[in-house]
Amino acid sequence: YSMIIGNNSLITPNDMAVLREKGLLSHNETAIVEGDLIVALNVVTQRRRVLQVDGLLLECRKTLLRD
Repeated sequence: YSMIIGNNSLITPNDMAVLREKGLLSHNETAIVEGDLIVALNVVTQRRRVLQVDGLLLECRKTLLRD
């Protein structure tokens, strides 16, 4: 499940866990999807940074392919 925030959406709890395990997301950050980017958002300072998630299989990046 993911939530919509404005024009952005939070990634799934499973994806958050993967990013935290890989050390890409700190304990005071959450991650959102903006277009084709995954952005870390510090909930204390509101500072944002783009995450380099190349090669990670994230649920939020899965798309349904149709003919």
